[in-house]
Amino acid sequence: MYRLLKIEWKKIFFHKANRIFYTLYFLMIIGIILFMPYIKPSINGENIDLIQLGLFNTPFIWNNIAYIMSFGKLLLAIIIISNVTMEFNHGTYKQNIIDGLSKKEFFFSKWLSAALLSLISALIVGIMIFIVASIYNPMAGILVNSSYIFALFIEYLGFISIALFLAFLFKRSVFAILSLFVWNILEGIIQIIEFVFRKLKVSDNNIIALSNYLPLKSNGNIINLPKFNLVQYLTEGSIFKETTVDFSYVIASFFYFIIFSFFTYLLIKKRNA
Repeated sequence: MYRLLKIEWKKIFFHKANRIFYTLYFLMIIGIILFMPYIKPSINGENIDLIQLGLFNTPFIWNNIAYIMSFGKLLLAIIIISNVTMEFNHGTYKQNIIDGLSKKEFFFSKWLSAALLSLISALIVGIMIFIVASIYNPMAGILVNSSYIFALFIEYLGFISIALFLAFLFKRSVFAILSLFVWNILEGIIQIIEFVFRKLKVSDNNIIALSNYLPLKSNGNIINLPKFNLVQYLTEGSIFKETTVDFSYVIASFFYFIIFSFFTYLLIKKRNA
């Protein structure tokens, strides 16, 4: 495992574009969280103070910032797709095979680097949230709801497993990225069809919507938009409601991570070039 990660590290370190891309990605994560308290959006000429709204109050801060940073999985997916497709476009994949690297080792080098990138990303988000939370809150109870960082890691992991599969499938970054968006649209259409069917045929609204557990939908449902409570804002000074991670989506996303990792491995194993 160490040897495979070392090979990937050399590819990143000695490739200028990769170095710049990864550096900007991690700086973006740190910068967004650090400067978030200073952002004051304007609505109808009125500046909204995110601090006064309780965005950085515990335990809401873990859900709030984790939700915002979950969109970073799109950039993470683009990095992974570019990293894989570059191997095919520049001929380094064939060269690696010629030099003695097996297809299994090549797959695991990409798989391990993608998993490690997801872990590092989630850890950085967690550390930055902890730093910001310690500034605006007492230390007691500061880690309540920090399970959102684990959820964020699984969300990253599940999403990039799909990106990794598409990258190996198409071997072209444009096609892989476009197919990711088309896939999301198709799942949206399936969700609409199920919603219409349920309204017309099903009287019990408590039945679980199966479309919520499609690969991209279940992944996106791990960390939902924070809930608001105006009455709570007037009485307690925070507009956000405390929520917890729905681990059914975490389990579903991890299941898809295993499935897509397996199919990606089969894909590269059976492919000649």
